[in-house]
Amino acid sequence: SMRRVGDARFYVVYDVSQLEARSQRLVKILGAWLILAYGLSVWLGYWLAGLLVQPVSDLAQRVAAWRPGQPPPNLADNYRDQEVKRLARAFDSYIDKINALITREQEFTANVSHELRTPLTAIKTSCELITQDRSLNPASSERVRKIDVAVDRMSELIRSLLFLAREDAVTGLEEVSVLDCVQESLDPLRHEIDPGKVVVEVDIEPRATLKADRNALMLVLSNFLKNAVDNTAQGTIRVR
Repeated sequence: SMRRVGDARFYVVYDVSQLEARSQRLVKILGAWLILAYGLSVWLGYWLAGLLVQPVSDLAQRVAAWRPGQPPPNLADNYRDQEVKRLARAFDSYIDKINALITREQEFTANVSHELRTPLTAIKTSCELITQDRSLNPASSERVRKIDVAVDRMSELIRSLLFLAREDAVTGLEEVSVLDCVQESLDPLRHEIDPGKVVVEVDIEPRATLKADRNALMLVLSNFLKNAVDNTAQGTIRVR
């Protein structure tokens, strides 16, 4: 800078290179601290988020591991945080309701099964007594035989439906003829098939067998074939 005093001029010269160097160092230091603070804040945020979410994640795992019909896990007893404990209590209450619903359903299916088996047993017993009548003509005997077969099929159907409703473990595994099961499933449906419009072809090796619960297999085959008959007004139904 320059300043005039009378006829004299005074100049002041100052070397700012050191000041600029210090300023640059200060900017670099502040930038490094800013980056470090940002990194620390991000890490701390993730750590705190994990710490806060961990109980909820643990609760989700416990709920996912529970299966209907199992004893209630009492989830609320595993947590201290009041918010998580409140959520766990809601799940405990919901699980109790599911277990109660399953129990009522099992009791209902058992009662229905019992109530249906009683009249079926009476019908089957009556059929056996009627067939002992020597004066019965062949046509009536055949009708009684069909009623007896229908009672057996209804009994098997009740057992299969009860098995499916309760999701019981399969215990009645046996070697069954696939062709026999298909033919037996088709017999009750033949009166619904118009031979002039619908052709039924069964292409199954007579020696083909499956190791399965026969009643459950018959139930599945009956459903498939019933759907095929109901939805085929004209054409061919092939079973292979």
